Parts: sequence; structure tokens; C-alpha cells
Amino acid sequence: MASWSLLSLSSLLSDLGEPESTFELSAALDRVATTLDAEFAIVVDSSRADGPGQGPGHGFGAGSGPSTHVVSANIDDTADSLVIGRSERDFDPDEVGFVIVVARVIAMAQKMHAALVAERSARHDLENRVEDNRKLVGQLRERQGLLDRLFRIQQSISHRLPTQEVLDAVTEGATDLLGIEQASLRLVDPEDAGSLLLVSHHGVAPEEAARYRELRLGDRIPPEVITEGRLVVRYDVDGLSLMSAAVTVDGVPVGCLSVGDPRESYFSPPEQEALVALAQHAALALQDARATDAMRQALDRERHRAEHDSLTRLPNRATVRRDLAERLERVDAEPVVVLFVDLDRFKLANDTLGHAFGDEVLRVVGERLRTVVRSEDLVGRLSGDEFVVICSGMTEVGGVEFAERLQEVIAKPVALDGVTHVISASVGIASPTADETADQILANADLAMYRAKQRGRSRIDVFDTELRDQVEERLEIGQDLRQAIDEDQFDVFLQPVVALPTRRVTGFEALVRWNHPTRGLLLPKAFVAFAEELGVIAEIDRIMMSRVIKLLAAHDNARPIAVNLSARTFSDVALVDWLAAELSQSGVDAGRVVIEVTETVLMDQSGANAAQMSALRDLGIRIMIDDFGTGYSSLSYLQNFEVDGVKIDRSFVGRLGEDVRAEAIVAAVFNMARALDFVVVAEGVETDNQVAELLRLHEAVPGVDLFGQGYLFGYPVVGEARLGGFVEVPLVASR
Repeated sequence: MASWSLLSLSSLLSDLGEPESTFELSAALDRVATTLDAEFAIVVDSSRADGPGQGPGHGFGAGSGPSTHVVSANIDDTADSLVIGRSERDFDPDEVGFVIVVARVIAMAQKMHAALVAERSARHDLENRVEDNRKLVGQLRERQGLLDRLFRIQQSISHRLPTQEVLDAVTEGATDLLGIEQASLRLVDPEDAGSLLLVSHHGVAPEEAARYRELRLGDRIPPEVITEGRLVVRYDVDGLSLMSAAVTVDGVPVGCLSVGDPRESYFSPPEQEALVALAQHAALALQDARATDAMRQALDRERHRAEHDSLTRLPNRATVRRDLAERLERVDAEPVVVLFVDLDRFKLANDTLGHAFGDEVLRVVGERLRTVVRSEDLVGRLSGDEFVVICSGMTEVGGVEFAERLQEVIAKPVALDGVTHVISASVGIASPTADETADQILANADLAMYRAKQRGRSRIDVFDTELRDQVEERLEIGQDLRQAIDEDQFDVFLQPVVALPTRRVTGFEALVRWNHPTRGLLLPKAFVAFAEELGVIAEIDRIMMSRVIKLLAAHDNARPIAVNLSARTFSDVALVDWLAAELSQSGVDAGRVVIEVTETVLMDQSGANAAQMSALRDLGIRIMIDDFGTGYSSLSYLQNFEVDGVKIDRSFVGRLGEDVRAEAIVAAVFNMARALDFVVVAEGVETDNQVAELLRLHEAVPGVDLFGQGYLFGYPVVGEARLGGFVEVPLVASR
């Protein structure tokens, strides 16, 4: 190819442009026309010409005027052609070859340009997607940050952390999530509805917090936040943009969560949603605190009532036993003396002078005993006219001297309505040793008191070996228990559990009875305490559980049966494997077995009982808390254990309709059950009035499954007889 054509191709490539520049076809065609001294150089779409090689074609190019000599070349595999024309002379072979090369160069340039355009478009789309993704990731991170913060606050609430800590976490979360300087939480003053009190803040200077500790509604805080319970945004308030969201508890605005920032732009919708969510969690914390406090106060009052004598306000038998047991744990280091005080001829005075006078005597004696003992001593009333004084750091000789002092105080005359009565007391004294239980010591002191009465009343006697021989006679029942276990003298009695209000039988509770060979049929209260002391209660529990599983296996249509397990049995590490084997061998579905335990099981701090409970529920066995409200009830304990429900103790059910405190306890249990998704069984139901009261209280707490158990629905009957005659109808009609 001639040198002129190479130079022209070089210029042509320059005209067609570098990869990053614009495709300049017109300049290239002008360069070709000039190189060949042509009147025109054009690119035409041959498919649109009037005929093959004829007609003007369609396209664009350089030059003009009539031409007698024309040369053309296809541009690669497209329909386009490069056409060159001039009038002076024909095209020589070099020039024709040059045109063909130029056509190929144009084809390559067009392809490169198309590829470049496609690449630029793809890059632009990618950059747009990257930016969109970046924005989406930012939004997701903000949303995740909010969810994480709200989850931590929810955990704080569920773990019953102090309310102040939860509220502080809310205000701190507001500043962190919204990237602002200040956040504050205010509650309506209970004594002034127009005043808002600062209860938590973050990012607020101490002097500013002190200055604005109390705000009038409308001063910084828009009134409609409280009056209408909604979110309000205001700008340029003392140089700040303020946003406030109502804190609403039980549908009533009780305060607001506010944030402030020196910004001019509006708070975005996500920021507004975040503040509302945080305000809702502050409300949840306040609502939970109120419910927990109300429950705790009600349970504390009822527990105090359960632990104290209602007449004298002294600790009752259960409290005395617990206190004595605690002192016995350190008796080797600090001696203990127990004084059992019984009023002489009290029954005669009570019958003669009236019960009002008798009650006054008991109150006066209780107060006199309380005033004479030391601060470390305990005075309690067991029952009737029986009082107990427990003294630590006192010898037996000192106990006798102190008993004389008690007798002197008690002997002072008691006057009521013009009637004066002088009373006396007999005192029994026992000094425990480390291997004796609280019940043994109380029994020893009681025996000493009775011997004092036998010796002439108003006397003091000390427990000795002679009385110990009498105690040994009581231990015979312990021996009988061991024999009863060996000979399987225990029977399973079943009492129905019914759904309320339908009263249809849904299950049974298994109750143990002892067929004693000489004493006859004994109820649990006659031997369970001895069994626990002797350490054989677990064997009795297993006998009962095994018998219940056999009953269920023999009666496929039988409803679930609940079995009481002692704390000792429940904590047995072999219990789960043993139960799994029993159920497997019998073919009984674990869902037909319910285990009842008392609240003492919940007191375990090691976590072993919680793990045991979880393992039992994994088998399919359900767990109920028995006698709820009489032991160491605690919401913090309940939330750490996997249980299915609670059984309200009969002491509360029996006072429904008569005692507003009992009603408050039952209502509180219903609310707790709804919050924790528990079922509730009311124990000891004996009248239709009690059922009506239960249903009335239950109506206020929908969503809680309520059941009843008691003599109203059926007495305990031998298990085989109960299941053998069972049909699906209400067991006892309404009376």
C-alpha cells in the first residue's frame, strides 16, 4: 500500500477517536474524500437503496456534486457500505484497496464504539446499583441498631432490672440511635397533672437538668403530646429542634420521651418511628414495674398474713419452725433455748368470760411477751393459747430464769369492760442439739410443758431423758413407714380437675393414702412430714408415679393425671431417666402425666432444678406449681423456670367473696398467668359462690385457661374405681 494511504489511515484512526473519545465518522469520511480527491464519501444502508448499486442510498458523508466514477466497499457484515465518488478520473487498484481497508477500519471503529457505549451504560447502571445498595445497607443498619437496642431494653425489663436502669437505657438509646445531643424522659407529676418531672436524661448538662427538673406542660413540651398522646416536632426552641413522643401506660399518657438537637432540617420519618418505639418501651418498663410492684405488694401482704397470726400479729407456726431451723444450723457455735408457753385454764376463761375476752387475753399476752424478750429473740403463737419463745446465746439454766420472768409478766391482771382476770402460764423448755430438727425441738418443749401442767400448772419443766422415751414412741410411725414402703401399703386416690365454667372433667390429681394395718386409712398430713424427715419421701413419690402410669396404661381414655413430687424427689438426678424408662415400658404418652411441685423448688439457685424441669418438659411432661402464693413466690423465679401453670392455694379460694385481699391475690395471679402464658387451677373449690367469684375475676383477664378442683366437683376416690367408672360428662352438677 502506498505511503500516502498509510498516512491517511493513521489520520483516519485519529479522526475515528480514541477509545474514551466520541466516535467522529463525519470527520473520518471528510478525511477519506480529501485523500482520494473525491467529491463525496458517504456511508449508506444498501438494504434501503432503490436497487443494487443504484440510487442515492441513505446515510451521511462528506463532499457534494455529480460524479462519474464511484467505488464502494461493504462495512464488515452489516448492510452499510462505504461509497466514494469523483468526476476527474477512475480509481486505481491502490485506491480501491484503500477504500476496502477504510471500510474495515470504520467497521472496527463502529464495533469498538458500540462496545464502549455498552460498557459505559453497564458501568453507570452498576454505579447506580452500588449507590442504591449503599443507601439500603445504611437503612438496614439503622433499623438493626434500633432493633438491637429495643431487644436489650426488653431483656432488661424481662430480667426485672431496676426501672431506673431501664429508663436510662431508653434515653441513652435515643441519643445513640438518632445521633443527637440530648434526650430526656419526663413523667406527669401525680400531684399536678400540668407538671412534668424529669426522671431520666442523657447528654443534658447537670446544671441544665437541675434547672429543668420540673417543667410546666407547654414549656418546651407541647401540650398535645400529653393531651392527645402523640408525637410532636418543633423547631428552633431555644436554638434546638425538639421532638417529643408520648409515653402511654394502659391507654393513658403518663409522660413523654423528648430529644433535642441544634439542627434546621426536619426529623426524618425513621427517626420519628425510632423515638416512638423507644417511648413505647419506656411505657412497657413502667407498666411492668407497676404490675410487678402491685403483685409483690399483694403477695408480700398475703405472705405476711400467711406467716403471722392474725389475732396477735406474732409469727405463726410455719415462721417459728423456719426460724428455729435456721438457728439450729449454727447451734454448735451458739446455743439455743426454746420455751413453750401455754396459758393455764384458758379454755375455762374463754368459755366463761366469752371469746372476745379470750381474744383480748391472747393479744395482751402476745404484746407482753414481745416487750420482754431481747431483739434477737423470736416470739410466736402456734395455735390457741400456745406461744413459743426462741432465744439464741442462752443456756438451759438461763432459759429457766427467763421463763420465770415470762411467768411474772403474764401473771399481771388483764381487764376488759370492767372485768379483771389473772392468768398464769406453764412453760416447757428444750435445748436442741445439732442432730435434732425444728419439729423435734418444738415437740420436746411441748412435752415438757404438758408435764409441767401435770405437776400442778404455773410450773416450769425441762425436757429430759424420760420425755425422750416418750418421743421414741412417736418414732414408731417412722418404722411403720419403712414397712409400708416394703409392703406397698399405699393407695392412689384421684380427685377430678374440671374446666371452668363448663365443669367438664379434664384431668385428675393423684392423692396418696396409707392403708396402715392398725391405724386404718391415713391422709398425707399424718405421715408425709415424717417421710420427709426420714428421707423416704422419694420412695413414696416413685411408688405413686409408677402406680399412676400403670393406671393410665390400663385406661387409654383416661384424662391426664397430676402427681405431687417433693422437692427432694424433684431434685433427684436420676428422676428423668427413671420416668423415661417407666413411660417407655408402659407405652403411656408423657403428655398424660403432670408433675406438681411447690414453690420451694423454684428457690434453687444452682440452676439444677431449672435444668431438671427443662428435661422433664422435653419428655412431654407438664409442670405445675402447687399451693401458689403460700411459699416463696417470686416473679423473678417463675420467669427462669419452664412451667405450664400454677395452682392457687385453697386458702385464697376459700375466702373469695369474703376477703378483698384474697380477691386481689387471685386477680394478680390471673394477670401474671396471662403475661407468662400459664394455665391456672383453683384448689379447694367447695361452693358455687367460689366458682362465681373465680369466673367474675377471670372475665377481666381473657386468654387465661381456668380450671377448678375441690369437693364441689368430686371427692377423692380410689384410682381404679374412678377411672373404671369415668364417662365424659360433668362429674358433679351445679348445686
